[in-house]
Amino acid sequence: MHTSGYQFEGTGLTQVTVPANISTIPQGCFNDCSALCKITLRMDGGRIMYRALAGTPLTAIALYGVGSYQSSAFDSCGELRRVYSPAGVSDLYYNELPFTTGECEVIVNNPDLKPLEAQRRHPNPNVDLYHCSLSASHDLGSTWRTIYVPGGAREIYEAATSCRVAEMYSYITDKENSSVMIEPLVPGVKITGVTVKGVAATFAEGRWHADVEPSAGSRMNVEVNYTVFRNPMLTVYEYPVDSTLTGVPTQVSDDFSIIGHSRDCVTLSQPAVWHLYTLDGRLLDRGVSSDIDVTSLPQGVYMLHFPEHPEVGMRLHR
Repeated sequence: MHTSGYQFEGTGLTQVTVPANISTIPQGCFNDCSALCKITLRMDGGRIMYRALAGTPLTAIALYGVGSYQSSAFDSCGELRRVYSPAGVSDLYYNELPFTTGECEVIVNNPDLKPLEAQRRHPNPNVDLYHCSLSASHDLGSTWRTIYVPGGAREIYEAATSCRVAEMYSYITDKENSSVMIEPLVPGVKITGVTVKGVAATFAEGRWHADVEPSAGSRMNVEVNYTVFRNPMLTVYEYPVDSTLTGVPTQVSDDFSIIGHSRDCVTLSQPAVWHLYTLDGRLLDRGVSSDIDVTSLPQGVYMLHFPEHPEVGMRLHR
């Protein structure tokens, strides 16, 4: 596998496995291998170079262990319709992919992958993005047909992109019973397992339940394992994203409640300690007051938590 490349150009290979001790698929290595329909990557921070897989009939590829790739590596791959980016590669950058077919998918289980806006260089109106993250912290661009996101994250993504956004599954928490209700909402998505506070949950009567103590306050760590077209995905919730939390005040006692709210301010019945979090559990601000000014927050969705009144909380839209 020397760097001059074009080792197997035009040969009749049908399947290839690239092991971990191969660091680079050189330029043109499998160029115009017209029968190559499957490639299995087991690299470790490897590279895929110029036209390395160009002109092959590959329909899908999982970028396991790939640290970088050139978009030209997939030139003239007229059947390519699905690319999977697994977790575990922190420095991988997305390069545009020359999809030419209809009904294409980019499936991302790597929340550090950026910038997905690069797909604009090869615009194809039929490419959908499936993303595992609860935070739209990286550039997403505006050329995706639909961006599919975890349950409860639709509003976050809608604030970050002009693309259509849809949730892959519904997600409702029941902290008192240490359970969650999850239901796939789109074809190709399958829930394979759930853990609640580190304990594997079992599925019964429409919900995933773990035999653990009920969560105090609003915190309940939940991991959702699922597949998208058989590709493994993982989404981690530190705080419950509950469809019943729509910003409507929740009053649990006569002496403390949320009595008013707008895009710029939340008004409490009395001064209280408050914490403001992102939906993925990152603390943004804290204070003690009866009026919470949120005008400085960027557009998005946040969780407002009161440590002294753990059953009072709201999902705040900006």
